[in-house]
Amino acid sequence: MTQRQNQLVGLAAAALLLVAVIWMIGSMIGRGAGQNRIEQVVLEAPSNASAGGSQSHKPGVAEPPPPRRPASRPWNHGGLFAEVPTTPPADEIACPMVIGLSILKDKSDSNMTEELVGRTWETFGLMKFDLSPLNAPPKSAILKACVYAIENTKAFETPARILFYRMRTDWDETATFRYASVKKDIQWYRGRFQANDPVNAPITPDATIVVSNPPPPGFNIEADITPLVADWVKGRQANYGILMRVDFAPGYSYQANLAVANHTRYYLPKIVVTP
Repeated sequence: MTQRQNQLVGLAAAALLLVAVIWMIGSMIGRGAGQNRIEQVVLEAPSNASAGGSQSHKPGVAEPPPPRRPASRPWNHGGLFAEVPTTPPADEIACPMVIGLSILKDKSDSNMTEELVGRTWETFGLMKFDLSPLNAPPKSAILKACVYAIENTKAFETPARILFYRMRTDWDETATFRYASVKKDIQWYRGRFQANDPVNAPITPDATIVVSNPPPPGFNIEADITPLVADWVKGRQANYGILMRVDFAPGYSYQANLAVANHTRYYLPKIVVTP
């Protein structure tokens, strides 16, 4: 082979090597760009960590939607009981609440008078009403109140089921989770309040109300407690007031608040009676 031929073969080999190098560099750049794209997808993909869970992202697999955030909040008080005139109709008698407070398991030596709260077996609302205007058992007795806040269960908008019971144990304005009366040094039966103890309240509620969540503005509840008030007036049971709690049934919210402090008397729980 002549010198000229050797030079041509060398040039051809160099050209092939150059093409191979260029192809390898292009492949590496392409893989790098693809990797960067995948990493960007991972960074921008929605994360479940903030919702209390964790799940690794796989390219090409759709992420499940995150749980809905709570939307319920205290609503506008405007118009609540606005239809109730200053002077009740002649055929109705309003029996006002004279004591209202909440007792809390986690604050067993104090109570809360700013709110009437029901929360499963942890917080209970207690109410007493003045029935002195009644001389005979009524034709009807309706407990009226304003539920102004609901806590959601597991971040989902679900109804709240509020239960009202007649109290069988007496209590006063100094009641706590441990004491029916701190002032008189009288503890609850068994040393702490138990809503499911027949000594304190019957097993079956006197009224049950389901509150939609979120409720419409100006939402009021009405519970028919005519048999209970009739028993009080006839003396068949002592008037120890009413227990409020919120049932923790599956699919239900587990806390509700009634308006008490910083509201006009039209917002406060009351029993409206038809003689």
